[in-house]
Amino acid sequence: MSVMLEVEIHQITMGRDGSSERCLILRPKDHEDRRVCPIIIGSNEASAIAAVSNDPPATRPMTHDLLLNAITELGGTVQYVYIRGLNKSTFFADVSVRVGEDVIVLDARPSDSIALAVRARVPIYMAEEVMEQVDNDLQGRRSAEEAARRSNREREYEEATTPVTPEQREKLSAFSEFMESLSMDDDGEETASK
Repeated sequence: MSVMLEVEIHQITMGRDGSSERCLILRPKDHEDRRVCPIIIGSNEASAIAAVSNDPPATRPMTHDLLLNAITELGGTVQYVYIRGLNKSTFFADVSVRVGEDVIVLDARPSDSIALAVRARVPIYMAEEVMEQVDNDLQGRRSAEEAARRSNREREYEEATTPVTPEQREKLSAFSEFMESLSMDDDGEETASK
């Protein structure tokens, strides 16, 4: 098992282009570590996570409440959630449940495991390698976007500083002469010079 980095929910944002997706943003609990981990989740899971902090609580148990109640009634205790892997854009998580002397590890989606963790008030951990991979991907995207912006600025600069050809100079000269031939009367109207 790799280093387990404790993370917390930073925020839940709207998805891209008005879709029903939400973006769950996790960050290290150590706030000096500025990395973030965005995870795309469904609106139902986002609501289930956000519902825990809402007042008043739901009058009837939601799915994740039911799961926690079942674990508890069967003698288990949720210990923590661990986001252990990332393959392409799919995250993998485990829920660690203690039943007596045994520890049972349940495979789960991060959104469901986090909805369970906030209800059970247990830590959320992430593999350091996962956070590092996400951070590298984000840095790569930022670098590519910056390179594209820099390339556009350089092209604009080159276009602005390209020497004027004799043909362009002649056209500019004719335009300048025309502009000088115009004058404004007292009402701000243009009149041709005599």
